[in-house]
Amino acid sequence: MGASGGDMAMTADAARDLDITFPNIPDESVTLLRHILADRVHIANPFDFHTHIWFDRPALRAMFSVAQRAGFDAVGFMIDCPSAQKADPASYIAAIEEFIAAYPGARTRAAIICSLPESLDAKTREMCLAAGVVPLQGQRQALEALDLAAAVGEAWSSGGVVALRTSASAPASALVPTSAPDSPAHARSLTEPEGKAALAAFGVRIPHSRVVNAHDAPAAAETIGFPVVMKAASASLEHKSDVGGVVINIRTPAEAKAAADRLARLSDTLLVEEMISDGVAEILIGMTVDPQFGQVLVLGAGGVLTELCATQSVCCPPSPQRQSSPP
Repeated sequence: MGASGGDMAMTADAARDLDITFPNIPDESVTLLRHILADRVHIANPFDFHTHIWFDRPALRAMFSVAQRAGFDAVGFMIDCPSAQKADPASYIAAIEEFIAAYPGARTRAAIICSLPESLDAKTREMCLAAGVVPLQGQRQALEALDLAAAVGEAWSSGGVVALRTSASAPASALVPTSAPDSPAHARSLTEPEGKAALAAFGVRIPHSRVVNAHDAPAAAETIGFPVVMKAASASLEHKSDVGGVVINIRTPAEAKAAADRLARLSDTLLVEEMISDGVAEILIGMTVDPQFGQVLVLGAGGVLTELCATQSVCCPPSPQRQSSPP
Protein backbone atom coordinates (compact mmCIF):
# COMPACT_ATOMS: atom_id res chain seq x y z
CA MET A 1 0.00 0.00 0.00
CA GLY A 2 1.07 3.56 -0.60
CA ALA A 3 -0.06 7.03 -1.60
CA SER A 4 1.24 6.81 -5.18
CA GLY A 5 -0.51 4.99 -8.01
CA GLY A 6 2.76 4.84 -9.90
CA ASP A 7 4.47 3.11 -6.99
CA MET A 8 1.67 0.56 -6.76
CA ALA A 9 1.79 -0.17 -10.50
CA MET A 10 5.57 -0.58 -10.32
CA THR A 11 5.14 -2.94 -7.35
CA ALA A 12 2.81 -5.19 -9.32
CA ASP A 13 5.15 -5.17 -12.32
CA ALA A 14 8.28 -5.85 -10.26
CA ALA A 15 6.65 -8.85 -8.57
CA ARG A 16 5.56 -10.60 -11.76
CA ASP A 17 8.44 -13.10 -11.76
CA LEU A 18 8.33 -13.66 -7.99
CA ASP A 19 6.08 -15.92 -5.95
CA ILE A 20 4.35 -12.94 -4.37
CA THR A 21 0.60 -12.64 -4.89
CA PHE A 22 -1.77 -9.75 -4.24
CA PRO A 23 -5.09 -11.30 -3.12
CA ASN A 24 -8.22 -9.20 -3.14
CA ILE A 25 -8.87 -7.21 0.01
CA PRO A 26 -11.68 -8.96 1.94
CA ASP A 27 -15.14 -7.40 1.59
CA GLU A 28 -15.46 -6.50 5.25
CA SER A 29 -12.11 -4.70 5.13
CA VAL A 30 -13.16 -2.92 1.93
CA THR A 31 -16.27 -1.64 3.72
CA LEU A 32 -14.20 -0.28 6.59
CA LEU A 33 -11.67 1.33 4.24
CA ARG A 34 -14.40 2.92 2.17
CA HIS A 35 -15.86 4.43 5.33
CA ILE A 36 -12.46 6.00 6.08
CA LEU A 37 -11.59 7.06 2.52
CA ALA A 38 -15.08 7.62 1.03
CA ASP A 39 -15.64 6.97 -2.67
CA ARG A 40 -12.66 8.96 -3.87
CA VAL A 41 -10.35 5.94 -3.69
CA HIS A 42 -10.56 2.67 -5.63
CA ILE A 43 -9.77 -0.04 -3.11
CA ALA A 44 -7.62 -2.80 -4.60
CA ASN A 45 -4.39 -4.66 -3.95
CA PRO A 46 -1.77 -3.20 -4.40
CA PHE A 47 -3.60 -0.42 -2.57
CA ASP A 48 -3.19 3.20 -3.69
CA PHE A 49 -4.91 5.16 -0.91
CA HIS A 50 -4.05 8.58 -2.45
CA THR A 51 -3.30 11.58 -0.20
CA HIS A 52 -6.80 12.66 0.81
CA ILE A 53 -6.17 11.79 4.47
CA TRP A 54 -2.42 12.35 4.45
CA PHE A 55 -2.57 15.05 7.15
CA ASP A 56 -5.35 13.37 9.16
CA ARG A 57 -3.37 11.24 11.56
CA PRO A 58 -6.33 9.48 13.24
CA ALA A 59 -7.68 8.52 9.80
CA LEU A 60 -4.25 7.28 8.72
CA ARG A 61 -3.96 5.11 11.82
CA ALA A 62 -7.47 3.71 11.32
CA MET A 63 -6.71 2.88 7.67
CA PHE A 64 -3.41 1.19 8.53
CA SER A 65 -5.11 -0.77 11.30
CA VAL A 66 -7.70 -2.16 8.89
CA ALA A 67 -5.04 -3.12 6.33
CA GLN A 68 -2.86 -4.81 8.94
CA ARG A 69 -5.81 -6.89 10.14
CA ALA A 70 -7.20 -7.90 6.75
CA GLY A 71 -5.62 -11.35 6.87
CA PHE A 72 -2.53 -10.84 4.70
CA ASP A 73 0.80 -12.54 5.41
CA ALA A 74 2.57 -9.21 5.05
CA VAL A 75 1.56 -5.57 4.71
CA GLY A 76 4.09 -3.18 3.23
CA PHE A 77 3.73 0.60 3.33
CA MET A 78 5.74 2.08 0.47
CA ILE A 79 7.02 5.57 1.16
CA ASP A 80 10.08 7.62 0.20
CA CYS A 81 11.05 10.27 2.71
CA PRO A 82 12.81 13.36 1.37
CA SER A 83 16.15 14.27 2.84
CA ALA A 84 15.94 16.73 5.72
CA GLN A 85 18.58 18.79 3.91
CA LYS A 86 16.30 19.25 0.89
CA ALA A 87 12.74 19.28 2.26
CA ASP A 88 10.69 18.90 5.42
CA PRO A 89 10.10 15.15 5.97
CA ALA A 90 7.76 15.71 8.94
CA SER A 91 4.53 14.57 7.23
CA TYR A 92 6.25 11.48 5.82
CA ILE A 93 7.63 10.55 9.24
CA ALA A 94 4.18 11.16 10.72
CA ALA A 95 2.65 8.67 8.28
CA ILE A 96 5.27 6.06 9.23
CA GLU A 97 4.60 6.72 12.91
CA GLU A 98 0.88 6.04 12.37
CA PHE A 99 1.65 2.83 10.48
CA ILE A 100 3.78 1.74 13.45
CA ALA A 101 1.19 2.88 16.02
CA ALA A 102 -1.50 0.78 14.31
CA TYR A 103 0.62 -2.37 14.32
CA PRO A 104 0.49 -3.73 17.90
CA GLY A 105 -1.87 -6.69 18.06
CA ALA A 106 -1.89 -7.34 14.30
CA ARG A 107 -0.99 -10.89 13.22
CA THR A 108 0.58 -9.86 9.91
CA ARG A 109 4.21 -8.95 9.22
CA ALA A 110 4.65 -5.24 8.68
CA ALA A 111 7.28 -3.51 6.55
CA ILE A 112 8.17 0.02 5.53
CA ILE A 113 9.41 -0.04 1.93
CA CYS A 114 11.22 2.72 0.07
CA SER A 115 11.80 2.58 -3.66
CA LEU A 116 15.20 4.27 -3.37
CA PRO A 117 17.63 2.81 -0.81
CA GLU A 118 18.79 6.26 0.27
CA SER A 119 15.31 7.61 1.12
CA LEU A 120 15.00 5.98 4.53
CA ASP A 121 17.51 7.36 7.03
CA ALA A 122 19.07 5.47 9.91
CA LYS A 123 16.92 7.11 12.59
CA THR A 124 13.71 6.10 10.82
CA ARG A 125 14.98 2.56 10.27
CA GLU A 126 15.83 2.24 13.95
CA MET A 127 12.34 3.50 14.88
CA CYS A 128 10.80 0.81 12.68
CA LEU A 129 12.97 -1.98 14.02
CA ALA A 130 12.24 -1.02 17.63
CA ALA A 131 8.52 -1.49 16.88
CA GLY A 132 8.96 -4.83 15.08
CA VAL A 133 8.36 -3.26 11.67
CA VAL A 134 10.95 -4.23 9.07
CA PRO A 135 12.53 -1.40 7.03
CA LEU A 136 13.23 -2.59 3.47
CA GLN A 137 15.25 -0.38 1.15
CA GLY A 138 14.89 -0.59 -2.62
CA GLN A 139 11.62 -1.66 -4.22
CA ARG A 140 12.89 -4.70 -6.10
CA GLN A 141 15.17 -5.74 -3.26
CA ALA A 142 12.26 -5.47 -0.81
CA LEU A 143 10.03 -7.69 -2.92
CA GLU A 144 12.78 -10.26 -3.34
CA ALA A 145 13.36 -10.22 0.42
CA LEU A 146 9.67 -10.86 1.07
CA ASP A 147 9.67 -13.66 -1.50
CA LEU A 148 12.70 -15.36 0.05
CA ALA A 149 11.37 -14.83 3.57
CA ALA A 150 8.22 -16.67 2.53
CA ALA A 151 10.32 -19.58 1.26
CA VAL A 152 12.21 -19.72 4.56
CA GLY A 153 8.90 -19.63 6.43
CA GLU A 154 7.53 -22.49 4.32
CA ALA A 155 10.63 -24.56 5.07
CA TRP A 156 10.38 -23.87 8.79
CA SER A 157 6.65 -24.66 8.91
CA SER A 158 7.22 -27.99 7.15
CA GLY A 159 9.21 -29.19 10.14
CA GLY A 160 12.16 -30.15 7.95
CA VAL A 161 15.70 -30.13 9.28
CA VAL A 162 18.95 -29.36 7.48
CA ALA A 163 20.81 -32.59 6.81
CA LEU A 164 23.81 -33.61 4.72
CA ARG A 165 22.62 -36.12 2.17
CA THR A 166 25.16 -38.56 0.78
CA SER A 167 24.90 -40.56 -2.39
CA ALA A 168 24.47 -44.33 -2.19
CA SER A 169 28.13 -44.86 -3.03
CA ALA A 170 29.55 -42.32 -0.59
CA PRO A 171 30.01 -43.45 2.99
CA ALA A 172 29.04 -40.68 5.37
CA SER A 173 32.30 -41.15 7.25
CA ALA A 174 34.16 -39.97 4.15
CA LEU A 175 32.30 -36.67 4.12
CA VAL A 176 31.86 -35.50 7.69
CA PRO A 177 33.47 -36.21 11.06
CA THR A 178 31.51 -38.55 13.31
CA SER A 179 31.45 -35.98 16.13
CA ALA A 180 28.27 -34.03 16.81
CA PRO A 181 27.86 -31.12 14.36
CA ASP A 182 27.42 -28.67 17.22
CA SER A 183 30.86 -29.44 18.60
CA PRO A 184 33.28 -27.11 16.76
CA ALA A 185 36.19 -28.45 18.80
CA HIS A 186 35.81 -31.78 16.97
CA ALA A 187 35.48 -30.30 13.46
CA ARG A 188 38.22 -31.12 10.99
CA SER A 189 39.17 -30.33 7.43
CA LEU A 190 39.04 -33.07 4.83
CA THR A 191 42.27 -33.88 3.08
CA GLU A 192 42.34 -33.18 -0.64
CA PRO A 193 41.89 -36.88 -1.54
CA GLU A 194 38.94 -37.13 0.88
CA GLY A 195 37.35 -34.00 -0.49
CA LYS A 196 37.73 -35.12 -4.08
CA ALA A 197 36.38 -38.58 -3.27
CA ALA A 198 33.30 -36.93 -1.76
CA LEU A 199 32.79 -34.80 -4.87
CA ALA A 200 33.27 -37.80 -7.15
CA ALA A 201 30.56 -39.68 -5.26
CA PHE A 202 28.11 -36.97 -6.38
CA GLY A 203 29.18 -37.09 -10.01
CA VAL A 204 31.78 -34.30 -10.07
CA ARG A 205 34.62 -35.18 -12.43
CA ILE A 206 38.02 -35.22 -10.74
CA PRO A 207 41.51 -35.98 -12.14
CA HIS A 208 42.75 -39.57 -12.17
CA SER A 209 44.94 -39.94 -9.12
CA ARG A 210 46.59 -42.24 -6.60
CA VAL A 211 47.55 -41.69 -2.98
CA VAL A 212 50.86 -43.43 -2.30
CA ASN A 213 53.92 -43.22 -0.09
CA ALA A 214 56.76 -41.09 -1.35
CA HIS A 215 58.81 -44.11 -2.46
CA ASP A 216 56.06 -45.33 -4.78
CA ALA A 217 55.19 -41.91 -6.21
CA PRO A 218 57.41 -42.13 -9.36
CA ALA A 219 55.85 -45.46 -10.33
CA ALA A 220 52.36 -44.05 -9.73
CA ALA A 221 53.20 -41.15 -12.03
CA GLU A 222 54.16 -43.52 -14.85
CA THR A 223 50.98 -45.55 -14.31
CA ILE A 224 48.78 -42.47 -14.55
CA GLY A 225 50.74 -41.09 -17.50
CA PHE A 226 52.74 -37.89 -17.85
CA PRO A 227 52.34 -34.99 -17.31
CA VAL A 228 51.30 -35.28 -13.68
CA VAL A 229 50.98 -33.14 -10.57
CA MET A 230 52.42 -34.26 -7.27
CA LYS A 231 51.25 -32.91 -3.91
CA ALA A 232 52.03 -33.44 -0.25
CA ALA A 233 48.94 -35.12 1.19
CA SER A 234 49.42 -34.57 4.91
CA ALA A 235 46.20 -33.77 6.80
CA SER A 236 48.03 -30.91 8.53
CA LEU A 237 48.74 -29.08 5.25
CA GLU A 238 45.60 -27.14 4.32
CA HIS A 239 47.55 -24.62 2.20
CA LYS A 240 50.11 -26.75 0.40
CA SER A 241 51.36 -24.13 -2.05
CA ASP A 242 52.42 -21.86 0.83
CA VAL A 243 55.08 -24.39 1.85
CA GLY A 244 56.04 -25.62 -1.59
CA GLY A 245 53.89 -28.72 -1.32
CA VAL A 246 52.79 -28.78 -4.97
CA VAL A 247 54.85 -29.68 -8.03
CA ILE A 248 53.18 -29.32 -11.43
CA ASN A 249 54.00 -30.30 -15.00
CA ILE A 250 56.11 -33.35 -14.13
CA ARG A 251 56.94 -34.94 -17.49
CA THR A 252 59.59 -37.62 -16.94
CA PRO A 253 60.42 -40.41 -14.44
CA ALA A 254 63.49 -38.46 -13.33
CA GLU A 255 61.39 -35.35 -12.61
CA ALA A 256 58.90 -37.50 -10.74
CA LYS A 257 61.61 -38.97 -8.50
CA ALA A 258 63.08 -35.54 -7.78
CA ALA A 259 59.65 -34.16 -6.91
CA ALA A 260 58.84 -37.13 -4.67
CA ASP A 261 62.17 -36.81 -2.81
CA ARG A 262 61.52 -33.11 -2.15
CA LEU A 263 57.87 -33.53 -1.11
CA ALA A 264 58.78 -36.43 1.21
CA ARG A 265 60.24 -33.80 3.56
CA LEU A 266 56.73 -32.41 4.02
CA SER A 267 54.66 -35.57 4.05
CA ASP A 268 55.11 -39.33 3.99
CA THR A 269 52.00 -39.60 1.80
CA LEU A 270 51.75 -38.00 -1.64
CA LEU A 271 48.88 -37.38 -4.05
CA VAL A 272 49.84 -38.09 -7.65
CA GLU A 273 47.27 -37.08 -10.28
CA GLU A 274 46.95 -36.30 -13.95
CA MET A 275 47.65 -32.70 -14.83
CA ILE A 276 44.67 -30.78 -16.20
CA SER A 277 45.99 -28.26 -18.70
CA ASP A 278 42.82 -26.90 -20.34
CA GLY A 279 41.11 -25.28 -17.37
CA VAL A 280 39.16 -22.07 -18.02
CA ALA A 281 39.17 -20.67 -14.50
CA GLU A 282 39.93 -21.56 -10.93
CA ILE A 283 36.96 -20.91 -8.68
CA LEU A 284 36.20 -20.99 -4.98
CA ILE A 285 32.98 -22.66 -3.84
CA GLY A 286 31.93 -22.67 -0.21
CA MET A 287 28.76 -23.51 1.69
CA THR A 288 27.62 -23.15 5.24
CA VAL A 289 24.31 -23.52 7.06
CA ASP A 290 23.22 -20.26 8.68
CA PRO A 291 20.80 -20.72 11.61
CA GLN A 292 18.43 -18.09 10.17
CA PHE A 293 18.85 -18.25 6.39
CA GLY A 294 19.64 -21.94 5.92
CA GLN A 295 22.13 -22.93 3.23
CA VAL A 296 24.38 -20.07 2.10
CA LEU A 297 26.61 -20.43 -0.96
CA VAL A 298 29.83 -18.52 -1.60
CA LEU A 299 31.30 -18.25 -5.11
CA GLY A 300 34.47 -16.44 -6.12
CA ALA A 301 37.79 -16.48 -7.89
CA GLY A 302 39.93 -19.29 -6.52
CA GLY A 303 43.65 -19.81 -6.17
CA VAL A 304 46.28 -18.55 -3.79
CA LEU A 305 45.23 -14.92 -4.30
CA THR A 306 41.53 -15.43 -3.58
CA GLU A 307 41.57 -13.21 -0.47
CA LEU A 308 43.32 -10.40 -2.38
CA CYS A 309 41.00 -10.61 -5.40
CA ALA A 310 37.93 -10.12 -3.18
CA THR A 311 35.50 -11.29 -5.87
CA GLN A 312 33.35 -13.45 -3.60
CA SER A 313 29.58 -13.38 -3.96
CA VAL A 314 27.23 -14.74 -1.28
CA CYS A 315 23.81 -16.09 -2.24
CA CYS A 316 21.06 -18.45 -1.11
CA PRO A 317 20.58 -21.54 -3.30
CA PRO A 318 17.07 -21.92 -4.72
CA SER A 319 14.77 -24.05 -2.62
CA PRO A 320 13.67 -27.35 -4.26
CA GLN A 321 10.10 -26.18 -4.76
CA ARG A 322 11.26 -23.01 -6.56
CA GLN A 323 13.90 -24.34 -8.92
CA SER A 324 11.46 -24.29 -11.84
CA SER A 325 10.73 -20.58 -11.41
CA PRO A 326 12.05 -18.14 -14.04
CA PRO A 327 15.60 -16.92 -13.34
